[in-house]
Amino acid sequence: LKPWKTTGVSHLLPRVAGLSEFLRAGAPLLKPMIPAAHLRQHHLRFDWSCRMGEDLELVCHLFRTGLQLRVVPEALYLYRVTPGSLSRRPERWVDLVAVYDRLLASGGFSEEERKLLRELRSRVEALLEFEPVRQALVSGAYGRALVLLGREPRLLGILVPEVAHSIRYRLAARLAGAAVR
Repeated sequence: LKPWKTTGVSHLLPRVAGLSEFLRAGAPLLKPMIPAAHLRQHHLRFDWSCRMGEDLELVCHLFRTGLQLRVVPEALYLYRVTPGSLSRRPERWVDLVAVYDRLLASGGFSEEERKLLRELRSRVEALLEFEPVRQALVSGAYGRALVLLGREPRLLGILVPEVAHSIRYRLAARLAGAAVR
């Protein structure tokens, strides 16, 4: 199991953020507190048929109603990713591409917001292409990963930041006294 970690987005977003700022920051993982009356007034709900990214879709629709985020600098919740969880499934990227497709097909976004949504969709498609390399590395099939990277050298542009992130995370966990798998 990976150790608990805090996730803060205060360094990515201004104190008050709208949809453009949220998308420019890469649509970071967040768990906003949303007034229930606002959800009812605008008839907004999670799309329960969506297995991944339903919160992203809801937040984007919330922004379209004029709601803005007030970002606090403290991380107020803990997020834990465990092996086998929905957020670690390889198919998660397919689900997120579908979320971006639905958002792009719906109306009400500015041209700038549509451009940012298309860019984020492209980033997710690249991560989907990278998934076999990630799976090979996680399972210890380093030769297979090298073969895949040899076929698609542009995937190195994803591998390098992923490895750097993993190293930073593992070092921080080790310094915090957590066991790292």
